Amino acid sequence: MDAHQLCGVILLVVVAVVGDPLTVDSLTRRQNQITLDTFIFFQEQIEVHVYYIEKRITELEEKVRILEEGRGSSAQPGEDDTRPGQPDQPRQPEETGDPDPHQPEPGPEPTPDPGPGPDAGPDPGPDAGPDPGPDAGPDSGREEPENENPKKKPKPGKGKKPKPDLPTTLMPTTAKPATTMRVTTTPPGAQYDRTCAEIFNHGYIYSADYTVDPDRDGPIEPFTVFCDMESGEGITQVGHSDEQPAIPVNGFENPGSFNLEPVYANGATMEQLGAMADASKSCRQYVKYACKNSGLMQIDTASGLTYAWWRDRNGEKRINFGGAPTDSGKCACAFGGPNGDENTCFLGSQTCSCDHQKAKNQFDEGEFTDKHLLPVMSINLGDTGSRKERGAITLGKLICEG
Repeated sequence: MDAHQLCGVILLVVVAVVGDPLTVDSLTRRQNQITLDTFIFFQEQIEVHVYYIEKRITELEEKVRILEEGRGSSAQPGEDDTRPGQPDQPRQPEETGDPDPHQPEPGPEPTPDPGPGPDAGPDPGPDAGPDPGPDAGPDSGREEPENENPKKKPKPGKGKKPKPDLPTTLMPTTAKPATTMRVTTTPPGAQYDRTCAEIFNHGYIYSADYTVDPDRDGPIEPFTVFCDMESGEGITQVGHSDEQPAIPVNGFENPGSFNLEPVYANGATMEQLGAMADASKSCRQYVKYACKNSGLMQIDTASGLTYAWWRDRNGEKRINFGGAPTDSGKCACAFGGPNGDENTCFLGSQTCSCDHQKAKNQFDEGEFTDKHLLPVMSINLGDTGSRKERGAITLGKLICEG
């Protein structure tokens, strides 16, 4: 059996299962539908692989950048900037050329005094008294030339050495000496910036993870976010655990029976992210639902509920999809056109493209933009219990500007 015969058998089986009459048109439609479904499947798989490849490349580029910055800070240890929000950068401690005369000698025991030179004469002993001056007579000994050996320091005499007057920064401490140092993200008494825009305005132009504190001296703890500085301003981005291109939603018939509840990056809480959104000028979060015979704002006749909804940062249930006004019960396509007064939904559906009964391989997408409700706490979906129904949900990063 060759490939053409095998395709013919598959088409006959499909026709037998579906129950359509065996005609040339029906076979052609089924063949086209199978081809389209196969193309969409492989397209989705390619998008997934491309996403993870780009993510890995971004991670490697970030590691290289951090290493290069660390190398640069090691080469210039005196030029560290410790403004709040600056990412930690390792640097080597400053090395000096000649030993400091006030630097204490290493080791627990003092270095033993060298013996007298060949012309120094016998040791006068502890009871010999002070050294007589040059006018004491011929028996008073020979006068030593001052600092005859430049490498030898003149000794103050026998007995305990006097304690040198050490600078504060060189006083020996009980702390373990460090071979490397890390610059702290904020000096004592300083404050973190509230958003990435403020960090950018303070001169930080490299995209990286920074620490922010949206309420400054308030009760909310500082936390880490990613700051995108490439656009010429500080844009705050917070990813989450369910950020892959599309998460399948299959086998969930009842309204809201599928629950997507993302965990945001670095353990950021709803309280922290909400405070950051309030401190920003604007925030947005992208969402997309790809569907096949699966509705969003369509009403389930048995329960009277829409098949989909989302919850804001306070846990309140919201009946709308991305790009549509809050609690409008619609998707963005119902407010299309340049003025938002045109219906651009599939075949003129009044709510969403996915709500049309003939919606096959359609999608609805848009952005939630009410910063006082963001970030998204969860998304609930349904209407995918039949084998003819399927869906896939995509939820993007929380992005704030200003």
